Amino acid sequence: MKTISVLFFCTILFVTLLPQSANGQWFNKQFGVENINDLTEDQVNDALQKANLNVKKGKIVTFIGLGFIASGSGLFIHAANQFNGPAGRSPSSPLSFVSGLLGGALLVGLGAAAIPLGIPTWIIGKNRISDVNKAFGNNLSSVKISPSISWQQKNCFVGAQITLSLSQ
Repeated sequence: MKTISVLFFCTILFVTLLPQSANGQWFNKQFGVENINDLTEDQVNDALQKANLNVKKGKIVTFIGLGFIASGSGLFIHAANQFNGPAGRSPSSPLSFVSGLLGGALLVGLGAAAIPLGIPTWIIGKNRISDVNKAFGNNLSSVKISPSISWQQKNCFVGAQITLSLSQ
């Protein structure tokens, strides 16, 4: 149980800190400029395209991970219910029982691995889009929903951030 707690803590730490460290000075590495305001129009468009692609990739990986967790849990529960039949009967096929448990556990594991990859990618893309829009004054009316992870008073909060921006 202690190993699972440590693994969970490390996963939350990874998902929380990666987007913040990966977003710093990205324009310097990607385009070789010291200030985001020094980007040309083509570079800005390229940066926005890449950031939007990151957001899409992050959403896809996250929702695939959630789907794997849901289907793996269903498969695992179905196999477990076969074993806990009436009067303690054994399952009709031990092979289907074991494969259901292992398949369910594998799907849950893959989903649990996909989510910590998808959420930071999603957040990094949103942060870069926000940086470009702030620097170049692209104020468009929009409603955006993105994942949010924050630490407050030694507690981790995972949720969704809803941003409403109105043009001037």
